[in-house]
Amino acid sequence: HRKGTSHGNADALSRRPCKESCKHCTNAEKKFGMETDISVKVLTTEDAWSSNEVQKAQLEDPAIRPILEKKLNSEDRPSWQEIAPESPATKRYWALWDSLHLRMVFYIVSGRVTMEALVAGN
Repeated sequence: HRKGTSHGNADALSRRPCKESCKHCTNAEKKFGMETDISVKVLTTEDAWSSNEVQKAQLEDPAIRPILEKKLNSEDRPSWQEIAPESPATKRYWALWDSLHLRMVFYIVSGRVTMEALVAGN
């Protein structure tokens, strides 16, 4: 027989968490100053990006622009030869081609303004 600290399995089993309603543990936390204060902080800004700002930022981003332009022009993923000279980030977006969808980019279809942006998703 070995004491718990010398026997890893037994030691781990003896340290199983108790139910939240365990009076012994709750009192021990208070007694030894181990109470945990859990707080959540949220930051809300009023200056959310407009659709125009998102589109402009994506078109100015050297990693996103090549993929965005190709997504706008074709549903088919471009060949590796077309992407090979691009940055590593652009190549990563290329690898995620099927996961990237268009939302909030402005273009005109049949006289109607539509907006889309490149986003990852299902």
